Amino acid sequence: LAYFAQPHQYQTASTAQHSISFFVDAVNGQVYSHKDIEHYFKRLNISPTPMHYEPLNNQQIIHKLAEELSQCFSTPHQAYKKEELEQIAALLANQMR
Repeated sequence: LAYFAQPHQYQTASTAQHSISFFVDAVNGQVYSHKDIEHYFKRLNISPTPMHYEPLNNQQIIHKLAEELSQCFSTPHQAYKKEELEQIAALLANQMR
């Protein structure tokens, strides 16, 4: 999630990036600077694009979190958690269409 010091009008993603004051990890509340995000992209060998900074609504954020969190459960004992999160993500994806 990104914090904007000034009220943000949904601009293009490329201009929105420059209006962001800091970032907040939606899972644990950790605050990150622009430099932290740059290092994160470098560590994962990702070339950041304007899409990475595109504003999302609440439903889109929860959808992305459910998809990402489902990847954390890989053992047979945890399969039901993975399936439930994938179902939630699919329901949200259908509603967003």
